[in-house]
Amino acid sequence: MTDGFVEYYETFKDARADAVAQIKRIADASGDRKNQLVREARGKIEELERYYRILEQEAKGGDAQAKRKMQSQLRVCQADLEKLKNNLDKEALLGNGRLAVAPRTAQEQAAAYQAGMDRTTGHLTDAKRTIGEIDEIAVNVDTNLAIQREHLERAQGNVDATREDVQEARGHLRSLARKAFTNIILLWFIILALVAGIVYALVYKFYLRYH
Repeated sequence: MTDGFVEYYETFKDARADAVAQIKRIADASGDRKNQLVREARGKIEELERYYRILEQEAKGGDAQAKRKMQSQLRVCQADLEKLKNNLDKEALLGNGRLAVAPRTAQEQAAAYQAGMDRTTGHLTDAKRTIGEIDEIAVNVDTNLAIQREHLERAQGNVDATREDVQEARGHLRSLARKAFTNIILLWFIILALVAGIVYALVYKFYLRYH
């Protein structure tokens, strides 16, 4: 996760704890005091929504693994927001047997609607980005597979060429061995012929001397 995301996530958790404590105080209040606590709690939740939008922006950075972790944290934050809203609505309607709901103003309703639209747009943008990343990964995998296949085919061609070279070299060695064997036989024949000639010359020389 990015440093900015971690920092704002810690701030979000602190603000969430404040909102939880604020909502708990509503149960023991009534009348104008309760209305005031409800408005303050709604302000806390709106503050949490602002932090949530900041976290959505921070979650767009980092690598794929960091993005997955940040998206998981965002889902937890969104669930906490929904739970706080439900608890606030329940506490605003209950308590001392009297209705003490602090209705939202038109500005608050518009802000809440805009926040919901922003979250929806952010989720759609993230989904499109994730799909694009998956497509990019798939293209990279196909490219890598094609490169590996080319390398394997080239290696197979090199193996075949090496095998042909070895067979050709083996043929040359056999040919050289035959030639060497023939040359050895020829040399022995020449040596024997020379020895026979020398013996004949010596015998002939002695024969002429004594006759």
